[in-house]
Amino acid sequence: MSNAQSHADYIASTGIESQFDANGLRPYQRAIEAGYSVEGDLSLGGFFDENIHSGANLSPAGAVTFWKGDSNYLNTMLSTDFKDVGAGMAIANGVTYYVLDAGSESGIPAAASTPTFSSSEFIISTAGAAGTQAVVVLISTPFENGEIYHVVQKNEGLWSIAIAYDTTIEDLKRLNGLVTDEIFEGQTLLVGKPVPVTATSSPFVTATFGIPTSTATNPVTPTDASTSTPLPKAPASLQNGGMVVGIIVLIALLAAGLGSLLGRNKPG
Repeated sequence: MSNAQSHADYIASTGIESQFDANGLRPYQRAIEAGYSVEGDLSLGGFFDENIHSGANLSPAGAVTFWKGDSNYLNTMLSTDFKDVGAGMAIANGVTYYVLDAGSESGIPAAASTPTFSSSEFIISTAGAAGTQAVVVLISTPFENGEIYHVVQKNEGLWSIAIAYDTTIEDLKRLNGLVTDEIFEGQTLLVGKPVPVTATSSPFVTATFGIPTSTATNPVTPTDASTSTPLPKAPASLQNGGMVVGIIVLIALLAAGLGSLLGRNKPG
């Protein structure tokens, strides 16, 4: 309860919803610092989580309804991994801020640790009335669990951080529960979370390449059909040609003989 209330007071004083306190501590780290020995793998945040919500004239029931609509917030309230719960509320400038902490204690004392970051430089050139200026953003490397955190430096804005980490202002605000673009020096922002890998089964696909299929047939064994082919017979007109010629010759001879005979018998 004390841990949740102190954080509700803090975000109400800044007007910014964030799970990080002024020292950049995450929920489980703040709990450990308050004397609560968080159970589980602390490199992954342990068995501890936190819900935050705010709004004008927001009631406790309204905050719970909002949390029920988000799977992560709902898990904080319903997970069997969490055994203890505490809540805090603070009001500033007509806005009510709610914080709910849930966790499980190991019974073994643990010391809180301030997150450490390794980084590299990313330089952004900007053009303005004063000429071209360079904004240097220190890029943090991911933790073993894939999360990436960035500590806001002087003159940095959400726009420059978004460019440096190849993300968007909207994603930064969503990950950190920000309702405005306002951030402050020393604030720790979550800029990247590991993407869960879901095993999916892909059905087998049979590819058809348009090659026609054919049924094999046994070759036909040629048979020896080489029988003697008779020579073609001559037409009947040619077969009877010799006889016709003979008859013509005989008629001619008879005609000649008959003419000769008639000539001898003619009176002088």
